[in-house]
Amino acid sequence: MHFKKILTKIALAVSIILMGMYAFLVFEIYSYPRISKLQNVDAILVLGAAQWNSKPSPVFALRLTRAFELYKKGYAARMIITGGKGKDEEISESSVGKAYLIKMGVLTQAIFIDEKSIATLQGMREVASLAQLHNIHSVLLVSSDFHLFRTAKMARDLGMQAFLSPVVTHKGAQKLKYVLRESAGYVLYLFFKI
Repeated sequence: MHFKKILTKIALAVSIILMGMYAFLVFEIYSYPRISKLQNVDAILVLGAAQWNSKPSPVFALRLTRAFELYKKGYAARMIITGGKGKDEEISESSVGKAYLIKMGVLTQAIFIDEKSIATLQGMREVASLAQLHNIHSVLLVSSDFHLFRTAKMARDLGMQAFLSPVVTHKGAQKLKYVLRESAGYVLYLFFKI
């Protein structure tokens, strides 16, 4: 009986520690990209988001507009956009993003796209292949602020030097919902590389 009590206390202590660590991770992801680390890089990397009828969704448009601002300010002369085709879609997110940026004035030959990925890790692996092919070693990540903690870790793990340019796409409870999802995603990536 005494041994059972000790095991119960140990299990409770471990649970409290794990919950504390998860709460700290949530806080880190929520507050991580407040400071924008801008610097000249080899390419601006725009993480894909939904496209609606061949037009960027509002979230994707915010990311693309930020990338264009960085391009115009001379932070990089090249861009990479991730994002494949969603279910029942005829055009990829990255193709829509490329067309949007070309209309804004980015040179066609300056934009590389990944049309295969449907998830962040898959997209980052495709980016790593493109980066190797085009001699890209450093990137300026453009995505929703809550998305950058995990994405920056993936970029570093794949051999790229990553700097951040966060876009605030959600606030309040909606942002917290995405932060909680990202926290779980980060844990899965950290331990299982998925």
